Amino acid sequence: MPFDFPFVSPILGYLGPGLSAGAVAVVLGIVGSIFLALFAVVWYPLKRLLQAAGILSRQKRTISSLDDGEDADQDEEDPQSHSKDA
Repeated sequence: MPFDFPFVSPILGYLGPGLSAGAVAVVLGIVGSIFLALFAVVWYPLKRLLQAAGILSRQKRTISSLDDGEDADQDEEDPQSHSKDA
C-alpha cells in the first residue's frame, strides 16, 4: 500500500456510534447554519424590494388582531372601540 501509516494501529481508527452521531450532528449543524445565513442574506433584501414595489403588505398583525379577524392598523387607531367594558 502506498499510503501505509506504520504508527497507527487499526484499533485507533474505530469510530463508535457516539462519535459517529456527533460527527453527523456537527456536519448537519454547519450545513444548516450556512443555509440559514444564505437565506437571510437573500430573503431580507428581497422582502424590502417587494414591499417597496407594493407586492408584499407592510401591515404588522398582532395576536389580538388575529383573534378578532381585523388588521392591526385598525386596532391602533381606536383602541377603545374594541373594549368589552364600553
